[in-house]
Amino acid sequence: MPLLLLACVGSGPAVGASATEPPADRDSGAPADTAEDSGAAAIRPPGATVRLEFEADVIGATVVVTRLHEVDSWTASFGEALTSATVSGPTMDLALPVPAVSDLTTEADGTQGVPGAKYLLTVHDDGDGDGVVDDDEPVLGHGTAELLWAEAPTGAFGGGWNHVGFGTSCYAPGFGVPALPVHVFSTGDDAIAWTSSAALERVDARLVLFDEEAVRGDTPVGAEFTIAASGTPISLELPLFRPASAAAILVYGDLDASGSWSAGDETIGGVCDRSGMQAFALFSGLPLGLVETWAALDWYCSSGYLLPPGWIVVTAQDPPEMQGAADYSPAEEYLTIDPACTPDWM
Repeated sequence: MPLLLLACVGSGPAVGASATEPPADRDSGAPADTAEDSGAAAIRPPGATVRLEFEADVIGATVVVTRLHEVDSWTASFGEALTSATVSGPTMDLALPVPAVSDLTTEADGTQGVPGAKYLLTVHDDGDGDGVVDDDEPVLGHGTAELLWAEAPTGAFGGGWNHVGFGTSCYAPGFGVPALPVHVFSTGDDAIAWTSSAALERVDARLVLFDEEAVRGDTPVGAEFTIAASGTPISLELPLFRPASAAAILVYGDLDASGSWSAGDETIGGVCDRSGMQAFALFSGLPLGLVETWAALDWYCSSGYLLPPGWIVVTAQDPPEMQGAADYSPAEEYLTIDPACTPDWM
């Protein structure tokens, strides 16, 4: 996920913490807090305005900035919403208010002991209109960096609002938040199409995906083969990080020249990765709530925990029961057709 983040801090008008009444000290940056030790007025950094750039149309959805607590490299918890707004177009400006002093901690990553706080920006379908992400509400996407407030300048950050990249940027810090791309998750309407070279010398070879509900992506196999899938499965019953559904990948000989899989056709094989493991297509729905969203993020340099919504091609040790997560999403160039990988678990 490329970051389009520059190195300056804008200033913006105050915005409420959520749809509820905001705390008194979440303002636009005026010196309102009082230092406890001396009683002198503390000059706090000002709020900022971030330009949001959405990858897909989510107009009418709700963008929310929520307090983020990273427990470790695998888990996180979330606090209250800092601010929320309705998405108004493919780009929009969002004012980030000054966080409450009570939200700050000296343990925020990278602030080197300066009081700070991390936040995650998400876009979701706010069914009840309360301006927060509830556990039963689907999350449509997320900002491609975390937001970090630093109460004072440090070696890595300026005082006020900053960004912290995740995913391929491996938590690279940056000053300011003038622009932030918002990644929008795939859905069943977004087809996958993976193409790899084939070594079959027969003109009737075809590849198909199928599960209990449908046959998908029935395509001919020539010098290359394509794994394609679209649509949303009805049953999402596999116990992964989110409800999911798996489709077998079968290569067959179209003996009756019907152009589609039928009972009289010949099974040629399945698709394997370079280590001989069966590949299959996996669909998972949009994450519900922030905890499931966290499990769908491409963070810590794609550590293998990633399971994005929509269709992907994966391999796993135990496809019938789907014990645990898929091992990884194999590179297209490592996929091969092999009789040993004929699906036997449909």
